[in-house]
Amino acid sequence: MPGNALRDDLQRQVDAGKVVAIVGAGVSVGATKGKPVASWQGLLRHGVDRCRELPTAGLTEAGAKLLHEQIDSGDLDMMLAAAEVVSRKLGAPGGGEWRRWLRETVGELRAEQTNVIEALRDLGVTIATTNYDGLIEEVTGLPPVTWRDGAIVERVLKGDEQGILHLHGYWKDPESVVLGIRDYEKVLGDAHAQTMQRAMRSLNTLVFVGCGEGLADPNFGALLRWSEGVFAGSEYRHFRLALDREVTGLQARHPAEQRILVLGYGPDFGDLAGFLRGLGSTAKPGVLSPPPASPTPAASLPPAPICFGRDAEIEDLIATLLADEPEPISILGPAGIGKSTITLVALNDPRVAERYGARRYFIRCDAVRTREAFAAAVATALGLPIGPQVEVAVLTELASGPAALAIDNAETPWEADTLRVEELFAQLTAVPGLALVASLRGYSRPMGVRWRQAIEPRSLPLDDARNVFLAIAGQQFANDTNLDRLLRALDGVPLAITLMANAAEGQPDLADTWARWERERTKMLQRAGGTDRLLNIEASYEISIQGPRTTDEARRLLSILGFLPGGVARGDIEAVFPGHGTRAAALLRQVGLAFDEANRLRLLAPLREYVHREHLPDADDLQTALLHFSGLASLGEKAGFEGGAEAIARLIPEIENIENTIKQLLDGPASSGAIEAAISLGQFARFTGLGTTVPLEKAIEIASIRGHDKLSARCHAYVGDIALARSDHERARTRYEEALALYKGVGDILGEANCIASLGDIALERSDHESARTRYEEALPLYRSVGNILGEANCITRLGDIALESFDHERARARYEEALLLYRGVGNILGEANCIQSLGDTALGLSDHESARRRYEEALPLYRGVGDILGEAGCIFSLGDIARRWLEHERARTRYEEALPLYRAVGSILGEANCISSLGDIARARSDDESARAHYERALSLYERIPQPYSIGQTHRRLARVAANESLLRRHVDSAKEAWQSIGRDDLVANLIEEFGVE
Repeated sequence: MPGNALRDDLQRQVDAGKVVAIVGAGVSVGATKGKPVASWQGLLRHGVDRCRELPTAGLTEAGAKLLHEQIDSGDLDMMLAAAEVVSRKLGAPGGGEWRRWLRETVGELRAEQTNVIEALRDLGVTIATTNYDGLIEEVTGLPPVTWRDGAIVERVLKGDEQGILHLHGYWKDPESVVLGIRDYEKVLGDAHAQTMQRAMRSLNTLVFVGCGEGLADPNFGALLRWSEGVFAGSEYRHFRLALDREVTGLQARHPAEQRILVLGYGPDFGDLAGFLRGLGSTAKPGVLSPPPASPTPAASLPPAPICFGRDAEIEDLIATLLADEPEPISILGPAGIGKSTITLVALNDPRVAERYGARRYFIRCDAVRTREAFAAAVATALGLPIGPQVEVAVLTELASGPAALAIDNAETPWEADTLRVEELFAQLTAVPGLALVASLRGYSRPMGVRWRQAIEPRSLPLDDARNVFLAIAGQQFANDTNLDRLLRALDGVPLAITLMANAAEGQPDLADTWARWERERTKMLQRAGGTDRLLNIEASYEISIQGPRTTDEARRLLSILGFLPGGVARGDIEAVFPGHGTRAAALLRQVGLAFDEANRLRLLAPLREYVHREHLPDADDLQTALLHFSGLASLGEKAGFEGGAEAIARLIPEIENIENTIKQLLDGPASSGAIEAAISLGQFARFTGLGTTVPLEKAIEIASIRGHDKLSARCHAYVGDIALARSDHERARTRYEEALALYKGVGDILGEANCIASLGDIALERSDHESARTRYEEALPLYRSVGNILGEANCITRLGDIALESFDHERARARYEEALLLYRGVGNILGEANCIQSLGDTALGLSDHESARRRYEEALPLYRGVGDILGEAGCIFSLGDIARRWLEHERARTRYEEALPLYRAVGSILGEANCISSLGDIARARSDDESARAHYERALSLYERIPQPYSIGQTHRRLARVAANESLLRRHVDSAKEAWQSIGRDDLVANLIEEFGVE
């Protein structure tokens, strides 16, 4: 039969070790006995329902119904569109709701029917999957490797390291998850990921197991289309396993050029495991072949990572490993404290290498949850086949000579299968000559083992933390002003420092890295579900919490701290816990539950998470603390005004606390005050780019429910202000229009005027001068009618901006000088700074560089005084422009690079793009056309995101000037014409035609 011939061919490929199994959702559905979220469609349906439940997602019932219809349609394009909506509304890729949704859906799937996955494991083939869950890891004991893991993907494909390749991401790495259209664009645009997929297709036999419509998705669809063109005449086959009755229909979907043949495994899904096992070893079931005398480890020992500040712990571990009769040793501590690093440095030490040679094994147990999977993970590292007597084989091999076995993340199998895993640990420690090292999160360890005194690494001191960071990210950050506060925020946890350093690589400075930390934080481990201290790491906390030295008042303060992710400034402790704070804090330090860092009393994040969940504070204690932090929010109103810089400095370390506080208070009876606090914090966010709009969004919801239309309008307007500052014009326009309707409804003329003027600001940023002028001239009489001089001055300033952009310098100067007098009359420093900066722009336009420089240097301290980062960045950028015109290219470059992180910090895409474009101009002036072209293309992508037609046209013009050939030149000229024609700039089009001699 043809099927038998195909099966024989597949068998040969399995025997030759040339197979990569691509595991689809069908396997997850089967393993979970039909859990809905195990399938892509089921997961999307759940995502729509979650968005409907979340008020911040803004999904209406009608919208949810439409999305469900798209998902149920079976049309891939419609399903992808629905997936994009779900991912966007849940805040992908870094939002908290996105992470939580992944954890509570695919993250909670458990393998109830393991036979198919076990059969795949026992084949010994490389396993890749399009699934987001960890079911395969649970059964095989292998770690997940996502498409973002770069070099590790190569090692797995080459056989130098073992892992499960997640081609569309893994739930614990939310940024890797490929769900919506933007996610597919991201993975399709990742050159390394695409190259690895093509290499996987080119050098191996692919076997698709449990794959359905996913083979037509944008990622696999692109791979298959590529293979059709490249391998149409190839002799080599690839296989798709299917039910017998589906073979003919599925085969029709695969053109001959794809070289994918559909092979039936039986009439029912239950036949799949048996079919796979039939492809494996011909040895009799239940009989384990004796292991080779000197097996080669399946994966080489990972190299020693970068390590500072752990000399004492490393030498202690090395001494234990080199002892004549090594005692089993545990390394205990919180997650990411450096347990794995200490272990690997010791195992790679030349003295240990000389003692144990190739018999040094490092087993990662991150996803191992059963005794069987634990034994399989050890066997895999030893190079042993997996079978029914795998434990006997492991113990026999380890007893054949001196060996060092390190079990990393040992708490995962222990907590999941405690007693049975403890038995296996006891058997391992009975092996003569075995040096056993187990690292566990927490401060307890498996019973039944005569452990020697544990190694307990602590947080790294600042100097050592800095050395770790700089060794990875680069010495260019040594004097960065953000470095130390970034390291303090990481609690001296080495893994967190390492990951942050990796994120900082290639950045011009640490501003973006700090902003990312502010948004994301570190996600901590959750309680495993047990109550005994041997079953749950958090039980060790209870020993101190309930200990005789911990008083009731100390426990009360501890409960309050559980609600404060940023801790409490020492000067605020009494305000947060009046009458008891100082004494209670001293007791918490003594029993090791709290510590001081950067003049703040804090809990380590894992402990804070535990306290927050299990030790709720007294209602009165919590209310006192919440009112303190909501009161601090009022300082946000000073941003942009006198004393703003000091207010911002006071608020920056409190942002998480204040946002959490406002969200808590909005659900209580004092919601009006909480809405006002959210508005004050919105002012801070607008000027600094720090924090989120979540408190404002929730405030809008509460204000609408309670009929506070004016407060709702103010919240909408502030969300618009933040969006405009971050160049999100569409969101800003929507918010201003919503606020405008509310203001009109309550007869608030000033609010109405502010919204109209803000809509003018959007038009001005988009170079739509006519629309902007119309808006300002509409708002101006409204401001005058209510006697609001500040609003009047703002409109006059913006009309000056329009004149300046239209090269009417005299009119612009007159407008700015008129507005300047008004600002000074009302004592508005920010408006004064804006006018002075604009007068500098006017002078620059007239090539009066010295006057322009004086104006910018006059405005710069005013901006810094009120905490306006955007204005500060604008002055620095303009000083760069002057330096460039004076041909001081190095000084200009320094200015642009100084302004760039400031623009990024406040989310100004336009400012960021302008800086990058100007750096391109410097490169071009130095005849470095390649670098200039790269800068212009990066700037162009940013301008197109806004979009900004004027700047898009200018950038295409610049690209035309450095075009590598006539075809590119013509394309950029045509694109520039199109951009400028869209805003009616025929004058620029005419200049373009004259410059390049084209029509």
